[in-house]
Amino acid sequence: MKYVLAELEKKKIAFVKLKRHEQLQQSKDQNEEKDQFGQTQPKKQWPYIFQQIRNLYKNTLILNEGITKEEGLDLLKNKQADFISFGLLTISNPDLPNRFKQGLELTKADHATFFTPGTKGYTDYPLLLHKSQDQAKTDYKFVSKCTAIIKW
Repeated sequence: MKYVLAELEKKKIAFVKLKRHEQLQQSKDQNEEKDQFGQTQPKKQWPYIFQQIRNLYKNTLILNEGITKEEGLDLLKNKQADFISFGLLTISNPDLPNRFKQGLELTKADHATFFTPGTKGYTDYPLLLHKSQDQAKTDYKFVSKCTAIIKW
């Protein structure tokens, strides 16, 4: 990884997006050394990858996957990332910034609906319940427009 990142930096690539691991295959017990397929847990292999990667790459760095709001803020504050993308959280929480801002519960993604036809699991997740009726209508219109564009 050190070699590849150094070469990308030399070529002035616009950004590198680093994904920690695929959580779909993660064991339910975070303390286990192996996942359900017998593979070593990614956090056990390189537990502080996001905190250490900045030493290997100085250009624009986007970090993704399994990042909590708190971890994302910490990574940004300590200049270990330029941007954070939340991936799955964005799918299951169409109003993620509002939920973060208001400290509300996050909806978990339904993995069984991934890579299936139709809108179930993509555009049917609920919006915040604790917002004004006007804001909920605006958000619904926006999500509906996005759905129409995707169907087109």
